Amino acid sequence: MRATPAQLQAEYDELQRRRPSRLALLASKRVAVLPDWALRLYGGAAVLYRWTCVGRSMLDAPAEIRRALLAHEWGHIARGHYLAALAALILLLAYITSPSRGGALIALLLLAPVMLWLLHPRREDEADDVAVELVGVDQYHAALTWAVQRSAKGKPGKAVLARLDRLKGMSAR
Repeated sequence: MRATPAQLQAEYDELQRRRPSRLALLASKRVAVLPDWALRLYGGAAVLYRWTCVGRSMLDAPAEIRRALLAHEWGHIARGHYLAALAALILLLAYITSPSRGGALIALLLLAPVMLWLLHPRREDEADDVAVELVGVDQYHAALTWAVQRSAKGKPGKAVLARLDRLKGMSAR
């Protein structure tokens, strides 16, 4: 049975209640449903511009798949990835608009570590860990596999294969 955007929001709200985070301070806790083509690059869901965005095909996913993918996206917010992106944007704007070389240099020096943290591959593992905490490793593994099958190419890249292998290892414990 097809879920409604309201049901999706209710599922997301429940995940947020089960794992609150002070790092969600400035992030919107709302879900936006977008056309699938808009999210194909991200596998069907992503935290973009303060919203947790999902493709329309997510409405057709089984409830346990929806919850697991939403748990992963909440993991990005709960682990501070949204705040890092916001800080990087603010520092980049400060660098670009700084009237003095000293101010620009300070902004650039602050921007570098924030960008390294923001772009570090471990952030996907961190969001995966939150999803596993909320829905369990087997359910999250199934959801990530579902998302890969619906991605633009339908074949996982090396990074996603590594994540799937990591989840299998967690399941074996």
